[in-house]
Amino acid sequence: MPFQIETTLPEPTIRIFFHGLLILRAAEDRESCSVEVHRNAKSEHVFSVEVRAKIEGKPDIILMRHFGNLQGSQPAFTIEVSPPPSAPLVYKFQPTEIFDPTLASGGDEQDFRWITNLDELHKADLTVDLAQTRPGIMIKNGLYHFYAAARLVSPILITQGGRPRSEIAALSSIIGANLFLEDGSEAVVTWNEGRATQTLSLEKPQQAGTSYEIYFDNSPLYADQSLGAIHSEFPEYYAIVKSPLGEDIPLNQQFDMQVLNAFPPRHQSGSIKFDLRCCPRIPCQSIVLESDLTRAQ
Repeated sequence: MPFQIETTLPEPTIRIFFHGLLILRAAEDRESCSVEVHRNAKSEHVFSVEVRAKIEGKPDIILMRHFGNLQGSQPAFTIEVSPPPSAPLVYKFQPTEIFDPTLASGGDEQDFRWITNLDELHKADLTVDLAQTRPGIMIKNGLYHFYAAARLVSPILITQGGRPRSEIAALSSIIGANLFLEDGSEAVVTWNEGRATQTLSLEKPQQAGTSYEIYFDNSPLYADQSLGAIHSEFPEYYAIVKSPLGEDIPLNQQFDMQVLNAFPPRHQSGSIKFDLRCCPRIPCQSIVLESDLTRAQ
């Protein structure tokens, strides 16, 4: 199910960033977004969450940290606005109707369409092996605007089954989401630590220049930078992303990406916490599954 389209991106109360092997999907009613966390046993990626309070002119205040796979029932981590707005929705930022991914300067740098969408590439409503991703993350009961927080800018070749298919100017290496709080509302963050449930309330700041940032990261702790030119994250995704019938996608139908520039491409940071990590050629980017077809799951 597609996110609702929004053509503006106002200043938020809370900025959320997604980095590494994470899959975002809008719910059927488009009032929430689920985040699948790749936890394949063969993967070297490690999941972490961090929440920071940001006060202009002062060091960040770290309000919570979580390290390691999420535990407990689904969802194991939630962000929920209380009280919710009258019409909670998850939006995608698309400022223009026309979008040309072959032109680096052809669209807004934060346009949602810079984010890799496997549903769009396959022209199908793909499924996820939830046994390898759950429990995961649920973001709900608020006004969230998702966008490309940072782009890897370089000519990129899209291949399918090893055969060239098309070329794009850039892809999103970090996904962002802006959350807006009304007066008197708060974002309640809930997660499991062992057998205990933890809660953190983020009230709308009254002081100007104060906001929050939340970081979801699922990438290797250490990586050989020399492997960046050949390493690809797409086999990792195809280990958990399946066909509409839940079957493995054949190798000759799987997509991949290659940076065509002979030199490491320019990278735009989505936040002071994130810079180019893991693979300097194709980073550990988060992706979306978004189509107009009815999802069975």
